[in-house]
Amino acid sequence: RSISRVQGSVEVDGTDVRDLTRAEVEARRRAMAHLEYLKRTVPGYEEAIVIGESPLGVRETRRIIGEYVLTLDDLLRNARFPDVVALNARALDRHLKGDVFKFDLLVGNHDIPLRALIPQGVRNLLVAGRCISSDHEAHASLRGAATCMATGHAAGAAAALAAGAGGQVRALDISALQRTLKAQGAILSTGQGAF
Repeated sequence: RSISRVQGSVEVDGTDVRDLTRAEVEARRRAMAHLEYLKRTVPGYEEAIVIGESPLGVRETRRIIGEYVLTLDDLLRNARFPDVVALNARALDRHLKGDVFKFDLLVGNHDIPLRALIPQGVRNLLVAGRCISSDHEAHASLRGAATCMATGHAAGAAAALAAGAGGQVRALDISALQRTLKAQGAILSTGQGAF
């Protein structure tokens, strides 16, 4: 279980190895301080030890600028797109400056268009997960594991179809891609199931 966050007094640039190292050291220092506090104050923790540590998790670094940039407004208005390849309904989980959190549930869900997985100015490349095209606010919802898996599924299926059709990502038959995704269990509309 995570008991320590390196935020607030420690600003971390997730693209800088020195910053990541400094943050890793600080996170471990804080975890050990938490452990010592528990050992002193909570009965039963006197002999507790650390048996393993997970790597530092970085919420946000770089994202592409895609053929479409998902925005907070898209999420709030439950945007629909003809080139939908995934759905998202995850809450907005924002970690602001310092130790300020803002958590907002979304009402409903919104589409993620294929265009958000296609970088501008680059041929035949698809991205998935935390790298998809969005603004900072929308990213607070889109970076969740389920959405990352759904966009990964979409990118993989799109790449396979593109490879079989001359390799042109932008020339994909979106209907064929959507049929493929649905046949593989993807949910692309609210009338289809789980949402």
